[in-house]
Amino acid sequence: MVLTSLMLLNSCGNTKEIDQSINWSISLNKGGCMDVCDAYQISINKQGSYNYNGVQNVKHLGQRAGELQVDDLQYVEELLESIDWSNLEKEYGSPGPGVQRKELIYTVGMERVTIVYYRIEPQEIRNLEQLIDQIIDNDEL
Repeated sequence: MVLTSLMLLNSCGNTKEIDQSINWSISLNKGGCMDVCDAYQISINKQGSYNYNGVQNVKHLGQRAGELQVDDLQYVEELLESIDWSNLEKEYGSPGPGVQRKELIYTVGMERVTIVYYRIEPQEIRNLEQLIDQIIDNDEL
């Protein structure tokens, strides 16, 4: 009986069920750097809705809102789930003349993680940023 209880406890402790009802959102704000870098703000939520504002050196200038394609939303979710948010630093790199400031804000449920980065960031964040760049570069945005 004790062995069965221990096995049951261990099996329950090793699995983590994802609560699909928890809302999340991700925002990326890229600042301009001496008028040569792309600058925009975008927010995406769990339902795939986005709000975008293209500031400079981007394909789409001005404000837009809409829905992501299902494939893009699924890929965003996969990347968000693959990142170990609890082990990320609050800041990467350092500001300097001509260096672009980027701010990534991830909100899930009642938790919020804000990461500011300049030149150096973890690969997981870089992958997420590249996907977002591809999304905003689509003609359909």
